[in-house]
Amino acid sequence: MKAFELQEELHTMTLEISRSITACLDNLEKHLETITNDNEAAIVKVNMHKAMAEYVVHSMLASKYKKATDKNKTIMDILAMEMGIDTEAITGTTKKIYEDEVLVFNKKRNSDTDTISATDLSIELNKLGIDGAMLETAKKNATKTRKGNTYYDVVAAE
Repeated sequence: MKAFELQEELHTMTLEISRSITACLDNLEKHLETITNDNEAAIVKVNMHKAMAEYVVHSMLASKYKKATDKNKTIMDILAMEMGIDTEAITGTTKKIYEDEVLVFNKKRNSDTDTISATDLSIELNKLGIDGAMLETAKKNATKTRKGNTYYDVVAAE
């Protein structure tokens, strides 16, 4: 299969999914009732409803297909190992793991990075004779509060 043939197949599938999403969103929009004499308020309510409907549809699809993608990664690794193929990625390069007449399975690992644990750094500095109280003061001064993650949730109103 040529790359453009694969792209055509994927494009056709994407169009069909888009049509299905549009039909679902249209159906969800039919259930909205905006009872107001204020046109501007009605427009905002309709737009908010559309945004929530799109969010709930897209987040469901993203979750479903993210899980399927992760599962398939594991399956490809297991099957390649069953064929005696080394599946370990090589840092900074693209490695061909498996190829058939239609598709090629490659793996790529980004360059490695270094990290420093604040606890490990404190231990090492303490070993070098830096006073513990000074370390605590430095840690306190260097600590920045990071906001927690924000999660959105849109569900059916009862």
